Amino acid sequence: MRKFYTLLSREVRSYFHSPIAYVVLIFFLIVSGIDFYFQVSFMNQRQVQYTVQEAFFNSVFFW
Repeated sequence: MRKFYTLLSREVRSYFHSPIAYVVLIFFLIVSGIDFYFQVSFMNQRQVQYTVQEAFFNSVFFW
């Protein structure tokens, strides 16, 4: 198990030393922001009764 954690820490460190990590992080933040905007605008436009599960998991960006 110690070898696994050593390998994992090296892989994670090498991932965050490359610019691709920041590209992935920025992409994730943009997609999350767009999803949040659509959820809030949908809730403000209509007074529809729906469950919390429908509000969060029926999103276009939910994978």
